[in-house]
This record gives sequence, C-alpha cells and structure tokens, in this order.
Amino acid sequence: MSGGSYNYAYFRIEELSDEIRLQGGCKDFCASAELRQQFKDHLCLVAKACRAIEWNDSFDGDREEVELIKKCLGIKDE
Repeated sequence: MSGGSYNYAYFRIEELSDEIRLQGGCKDFCASAELRQQFKDHLCLVAKACRAIEWNDSFDGDREEVELIKKCLGIKDE
C-alpha cells in the first residue's frame, strides 16, 4: 500500500501549527505569545514524526522515524 495510511493526518497537524495565532482572543487565560510559539514549534515536530510513521506504515519508508519521535519526546541518545 502506498500513500496515507492515516489519511495524511500529519498534514492537518502541520496546518494547525501554521494557523494558531500567537495572540489569543482572551486576556485572562490565554498563553503568552512565547508559550504559544513553543507549542507551535512542538506541533511541527509532532507533524514530522507523524509523517514518518504514516510513510512507514504505508510501506513508503522513512528512516528518520525513531529520531523524530525521540525529538518530540525529548529523549536524547546517550
């Protein structure tokens, strides 16, 4: 099988990371622009890992899956 085992769900995560505004619509409980930016960056990493997983599960192959997942989870090789 080639293509999106998960209907290219990683692409929607990429879109979401692009769409999140740094300035929230509320004053009292929204995260700071800096915290939102860090979250957007994290979503980018998650999307890359999801893409690698999807490609591997579709038998297209992505050699970076393990590295990308570890990066998302903050796991460092010793």
